[in-house]
Amino acid sequence: MCSSDLLCSLTPVADLDSVLARIGWRGYFEGVEGYPVDKAAMLRRVQARHAVGGDRILMVGDDDRDEAAARAAGTEFFRIRALDDLHALDEYLGA
Repeated sequence: MCSSDLLCSLTPVADLDSVLARIGWRGYFEGVEGYPVDKAAMLRRVQARHAVGGDRILMVGDDDRDEAAARAAGTEFFRIRALDDLHALDEYLGA
C-alpha cells in the first residue's frame, strides 16, 4: 500500500465518502477532506489536523493547479487524465 492514507478533494466530503464506499476504496484512507477554497491550504490543514507529513497525503487531481497545490504543500500527487488512470490509481493504492 502507498504511504498516503488521507484523501483531499474539492468535492464535498459526504459525496467523496459515498463514492469511495461504492467503489470499495474507503478502506484505503484514514481520513477524507473535501470542499475548501484553497487546495494547498487544505492540504496543509490536513497535515496539521492529523499531525502527519506530506508523505502521508495523496493529492489526486486532473490539472496543473492540483499538482502545484500538492507541490506547495509537500504532498504526493497522482494525476487523472482518463478513466484508465483510475485503474492505475487503484493499483498504486493497493501496492
